[in-house]
Amino acid sequence: MKSRTKTALGLDIGSRHISAALVEKAPRGIRVVAAANGDLPAAESQPAAVQAKAMSRVFRKLAKQARISRAGVVAAVSTHSTIIRLLDLPRPLPVNVSEFIDAELNQYVALSGRQRQQDFCGVGMGSGSRKRLLAVAADAEEMGEVVHACRKARITVDTIEPAALAYARASLLGVKDMRHSDVLIAMLGARDLVMCLFCKGVLDFVRIRDLPMGIDSPDQMGAWLTEELDTVRQYHRSAVSSGNTEVLTRLVIHDSSHDKSDFVRVLAPDGRSLVVVDSREPAESLYEVAAGASPLPSTVAVGAALRLLDVEKDELRIDLMPRDVIRARSSSRHLLIAANVAAVVFLAVFLVIQFLARTTDAMNRRIARSRLDGQLYTLPAMVAGDRYLDGEISRIQRQLADLDAVRGEQEVDWPAVLHTIGQAAPAGACVTHLACGDGRRISLTGLATSHDQVRLLTQNLAGRGLFESVRPKRMERPQTDSDTTEYEIECVLKTVRQESSRDDI
Repeated sequence: MKSRTKTALGLDIGSRHISAALVEKAPRGIRVVAAANGDLPAAESQPAAVQAKAMSRVFRKLAKQARISRAGVVAAVSTHSTIIRLLDLPRPLPVNVSEFIDAELNQYVALSGRQRQQDFCGVGMGSGSRKRLLAVAADAEEMGEVVHACRKARITVDTIEPAALAYARASLLGVKDMRHSDVLIAMLGARDLVMCLFCKGVLDFVRIRDLPMGIDSPDQMGAWLTEELDTVRQYHRSAVSSGNTEVLTRLVIHDSSHDKSDFVRVLAPDGRSLVVVDSREPAESLYEVAAGASPLPSTVAVGAALRLLDVEKDELRIDLMPRDVIRARSSSRHLLIAANVAAVVFLAVFLVIQFLARTTDAMNRRIARSRLDGQLYTLPAMVAGDRYLDGEISRIQRQLADLDAVRGEQEVDWPAVLHTIGQAAPAGACVTHLACGDGRRISLTGLATSHDQVRLLTQNLAGRGLFESVRPKRMERPQTDSDTTEYEIECVLKTVRQESSRDDI
């Protein structure tokens, strides 16, 4: 089967910069199709209107390069209120994992007093390492502001995730040998430092530290970063019992007031064990980039787009989309489907009425023409016609008398019978034809998903009390490899004598 090309749009939304990347997953690999970047005014926090205007500009730039209307959208955000924790699965496993996660996150005061939006996913489930849960929580109001800003820019966001996880996904899938090594990815943001330790591609440790107050110079910040990075390295050395304890460290400058050049001299990177990069650096070293994708997007935007492309061995599946937004979209989708169905039904009824009106008018004209052409001009012919009509009237009267006799013997409540059959039909069976020749024996034919569904229908009919006997006459598959079963069931109605009330009149 030929693989189908998929596309997704990744948004890197920060407090100072916005970057967008349209990424394509084709049989030949990952490719950045189009990209656009934008800057935000310097401020502690940007209102939704300012972010919406900046994203609108970025969105227009992106639309000039490629068609993006059908691509799913993932927004990567970095907020100070985000909580990222790795939790060991308890023994025995809790009945409700969501309640267990909620109880664990209630212990942190970062989101105390605020409505929380949280999600979790399994980590190390497909490997030999211990199975744990990655739990992430953020301020639901802040996530709603992101959705609102994107909506004003005419962008419908499908998923929201932390920027640190988006960058980690892009790095693990794009940087050579990173998935097969022990890697520490530290993202320095505007107000915190997020450190994620990966052992052979599996998340093993997460630590978030607030930036200390009163540290402004690169030397002081470099000393603090060195201390924090050494703490995580020491944890790794103590956790690894044997083998190579070297950790490849990648310090990512993302949405920070500091520049990459401020730490190159202070941290003295050697090019392998410690690398200092900027998250806005182009991703051409990680993935193939189309010729028209200029300017190049940030690595965070590329990693966010990969969230919807189902890349191999991606365990970081976190979605912080607010619940009220999800419920509103689901309701709107159902209303739209109902409106479309109603419009189709109305159109079908209108067309049927028009067709019947035209057919009736044409039939009336043919009848009138036939009457004019077939007029009898002689009296003998008219007499013969009258005699023929008298004979037909007598014959029909005799037939009506026979029908009255039969009706006196048996009166069938057809609405009740049809309602009983409809109530007795299980979910896997449907009735396609009903026939009754003598007013007592009813033949039901239809389709079912299995023989068991036919037997269940037979039992339900027999238990309703309207039938004297119910038995299946035929059950067969129309084709050998068919998943459906054709059936025929014969039902005999119970005899109900009609009591006459003429004597009381």
